[in-house]
Amino acid sequence: MPQPYANRGRPIVRSFDVRCFLADPSGPSQYAYADSHLAHGILSIACRFRRLHCLFLDGHPGVMPEELVNRLASDPLGVIKPLLLLSLARCQVELPIAFFASFYLKHVVYLDVSDMPGSLKSPLIQRALSPAHLPALRILKAQGREMDNQTASLLFKSFWEQLWSVDFSRNKITDDIFDDMHQFSFPAQNSRTGDFAIEGRLLHLPEGSASFGKFCFVSESKWSVDFTHPHRHHADAPFYTAHVEDGPLPSIKPRLNGRVKIHDDSPDAIKTVFSGTAGSHAPSLEHAQGLDICEPHQGITHLYLNRNNISAAALAKVIRSSPGQLQHLECDSLTFNLPETAPPSWLSKARLSGTLGWAHVFRPVFSANLQVLRIHHSLVTQLLSLQLAGLTPAAKLWVAETHLLPRAELAYPEAFVPDMNPRLRSLVLTQIPQRSTGPLIDKLIRFLKLASIQERAIQDANATFASRHGPATLLGLRHIRLEFAPDPRDELGDELALDAAAVMDDSTTEFSFFGDSNWSSTTSSSSPSRADLSGMRDVVGAIKAYRAQTRKAYDEAVRRARQEGEGEEKVRLGEPHFHWSGRLEVSMEEGAEYHRSGYWR
Repeated sequence: MPQPYANRGRPIVRSFDVRCFLADPSGPSQYAYADSHLAHGILSIACRFRRLHCLFLDGHPGVMPEELVNRLASDPLGVIKPLLLLSLARCQVELPIAFFASFYLKHVVYLDVSDMPGSLKSPLIQRALSPAHLPALRILKAQGREMDNQTASLLFKSFWEQLWSVDFSRNKITDDIFDDMHQFSFPAQNSRTGDFAIEGRLLHLPEGSASFGKFCFVSESKWSVDFTHPHRHHADAPFYTAHVEDGPLPSIKPRLNGRVKIHDDSPDAIKTVFSGTAGSHAPSLEHAQGLDICEPHQGITHLYLNRNNISAAALAKVIRSSPGQLQHLECDSLTFNLPETAPPSWLSKARLSGTLGWAHVFRPVFSANLQVLRIHHSLVTQLLSLQLAGLTPAAKLWVAETHLLPRAELAYPEAFVPDMNPRLRSLVLTQIPQRSTGPLIDKLIRFLKLASIQERAIQDANATFASRHGPATLLGLRHIRLEFAPDPRDELGDELALDAAAVMDDSTTEFSFFGDSNWSSTTSSSSPSRADLSGMRDVVGAIKAYRAQTRKAYDEAVRRARQEGEGEEKVRLGEPHFHWSGRLEVSMEEGAEYHRSGYWR
């Protein structure tokens, strides 16, 4: 492009994104070329494109924050406009404290400093990372920063309710952080404004304990106890006060009606808002500051705590104590602690992951606004993940499914089902084993079947009011993602797999989740044979076969409808084919050799 035209085009550029243009010494020469031209870092780019709204330099080794700070300080004319989005994730340079106090970040709404060297503690202590310098900050990504509870607490105390999205994944955060998070970054207004007949009512008692928090219970109606109210799939009606002159109640913030989609805080979504799309103009800096995502949301609504040392009980406690404002929650690694009354057994030497007995906290009566949830698969399957020295991965799966699962089903019989929270739109289940003796497969298939039954109920509700003006309906669960752990099949020949009895034999191989129960299972031996391990079924293959079967039945129903002169819209969802029409995504961890992630329609 001729230089005059290039110069004319620069003022209209709103986004500069080099996430897919990283320097790679082993890669093509153009990457090394790019590295040499971006070695001056942010400033050289900002000086060429002075009206940028979004700047992505993820993983680029050429970023030089010291140079940026020095040059910005010598910009008396202020020709460089402040950014709205800045992403420096995985840049291997330590940000100086003065960087956070730069004028260039005064209007930043989205800041990603994940996986960078150095701690955020010093910028917080010296108040460089603070509302005084970052008054517009709403979304903070700080994954993999070796952040501990003290640093996270400093951040919550500094920003209070200013941030609405916080990502602290892959850090060193524990249960102890939740008290400060609740005190400083959760709103005081209650969002639990649901209907008693449909959802029940949450009642708090004055008593409590340190581990549980304030005691509470759900007062159930005759429908809410088993999620069967005829109007459970209706969106909320507008919220009214008794007298218009009273105005809104100061202690109540009505929840979202269930159809309003929550804000997407992903970098690409925020980039689209600030940079525009094909056929639409990017908002001006002044107009962008008035957008809803730039407004404070009275506390954290999007919370990411993946791969931290968080227990299932502590997560349940913070949900109970919250006012129900959480909309997007991710916590894929949950520690499961045995009850203190559980008798000693071989299980005391094991490490358990997952959640049992807390499915109810994801009901709307607790989680009034929750639409997106990423969590350990045991929420649905009741199958804990087991780590026990001396057992191969395959043997651990076998022991967990044959020994832990039957007892978990007895002690904690309630698993999460779609109609437990029909306001939930997206559910991601993590750390799912790829091998099963059968029960895990049955539970996942049952969940997909229940999702199909839910969408049939929503379809019927829509049909009931099709001929007249009626209430809007919820969308229900429309996205399920199954994230599988590595396949243990390559280790089936290991002799350690046959030594489960020795590992579990410490005077008793029986245990109970109950403190005073002598119940024991005689349905399986304590040690798997090689045939047991090699005979474990492929979970991914079974799910794929089930989806193919239900899709075939649905397609056959469509074919018959067309032959009878009816359209596809006349085919009812749910029974008898039970094909769920939502988006099912299956993801394999890196290293898996087959069934790469994909969408199974």
